[in-house]
Amino acid sequence: MACSKLYHGPFEVLGNPHAGDDSNTSFGSQICSVFKHPQKKDLYIALGDRWVTEHTPGNPKTYEEAAAVFERIFNPSGDLNEDNGDNFQPVDTTKAGFV
Repeated sequence: MACSKLYHGPFEVLGNPHAGDDSNTSFGSQICSVFKHPQKKDLYIALGDRWVTEHTPGNPKTYEEAAAVFERIFNPSGDLNEDNGDNFQPVDTTKAGFV
């Protein structure tokens, strides 16, 4: 993770925010915000959610499965048939788990 006071940098590398997460997938989540704790010198709080969960039957459950589906859908050299069921199922985001 890195931060900057300016949109285009320069950036300061802060390190790996996922210590202990061997999958390097934000503990299976999507990080939306990171805040520095105002009273702790080096404490940052990350907020995230999980939309690919048991609440989305038919969707991939792992990063590897999701990457394979994205490759099938978006690879310009692939033979995508819009009726072949390669699209993700609709996700009810009201059931997203927060991390």
